[in-house]
Amino acid sequence: SLDNPTRTQLFWTPTIGANKYDKFMVGAAFYNHAVPGKKFEWLVMPMYSTGAKALVGHVDAFYHIRPKKVFHDVRFGANVNQYHFYTIRDEDVLAGATYVPEKRLGWTKVAPEINFDFKKSRARSPISQSVRFRAIYLKTDRINVDYDTSGGATWAVDYQERTFYEASYIFKNARSIHPFDLMLTFQTGDFMSKMMVNANYHINISAEKTIDIRFFAGTFLGNPTSTNDYRFRMSGWSPTGFSNQDYLFDHIFLGRSERDGITSQQFAVEDGGFKVYSATGQSDKWLTALNVTVPIPGKNQILNAIKLYGDFGLYNTTGLSKTTFMFDAGVQITVVPNIFDLYIPLVFSKDIKDYNAIQDVTFPQLIRFSFNLNRLNPFTMVNNLDL
Repeated sequence: SLDNPTRTQLFWTPTIGANKYDKFMVGAAFYNHAVPGKKFEWLVMPMYSTGAKALVGHVDAFYHIRPKKVFHDVRFGANVNQYHFYTIRDEDVLAGATYVPEKRLGWTKVAPEINFDFKKSRARSPISQSVRFRAIYLKTDRINVDYDTSGGATWAVDYQERTFYEASYIFKNARSIHPFDLMLTFQTGDFMSKMMVNANYHINISAEKTIDIRFFAGTFLGNPTSTNDYRFRMSGWSPTGFSNQDYLFDHIFLGRSERDGITSQQFAVEDGGFKVYSATGQSDKWLTALNVTVPIPGKNQILNAIKLYGDFGLYNTTGLSKTTFMFDAGVQITVVPNIFDLYIPLVFSKDIKDYNAIQDVTFPQLIRFSFNLNRLNPFTMVNNLDL
């Protein structure tokens, strides 16, 4: 929306959404975002979940300060999200315990943050730098079973509360030829601390084609003692039942806790970023990986959507006597650029092959997809405009 400085403006738009647990969601977004951006921006997006028959949605509010020196913009505020992530199944409830049909487990996230965008050396410089600090409070439902002395069990739903803290430095060079970016992150909370580096480099080989290179390295600081699972994953982040690999709930999953079916094949290209899933390559020590995608020669639109990918990684973890090397390679099909990609694996290392053989994984189950709905947020797009 366009800003009218002579009036106080309130905008709204109908909203819809869907996932495996909330089913169809319908509501409205009320906001004051406009172009150019305001000093104080807010968004309230309540929706009704037809699956949980409850109110879900998103709220955020941020204030901008434009200092004269050092920083171009200082942005601070918070966002709040509340949705559901699991439907309790028969196998989750012990025999003899009371079962609540169609009970859904929910999550609530409150994340205050402050962002510092540094001034550029010149107005048209492609280089940008920023620092972000955020705290993440999570309240997640869980199944709790209490056993009595006679061997009986009482089944109930309670919740777990956790808090994390994160600091990130982001460097971007958006030059037209060979752009690249780098992010350094420190994260701590729930009896664990880790450091990570993410880097992307794009080699232009024509006006429409690039060779894309991603590098990741992560290490735990000390030995994590949390009862929750925060290991690095060579295969990116996938839905895996209660063991939520996207433990900060930063990504949008259609079936966040699914173990089978099409929604279980969605993943986020995080950590090692391997395109084929395997439970091997999980580390409570350190992990590093290199991901490369190469375009197919040709100038028609179909060939432009097809790339070959290769992933290569090293890791060590508790119980391993030596560093282990893994790899996979296959075909990437881009359906919607930067939003929806399909990955078809063709070759992979022996440990991945052995894992999938033991699990009786069929070839169609090896195909995965990334669906980056976060990038469709129009308000984030407005904030990223270089005005």
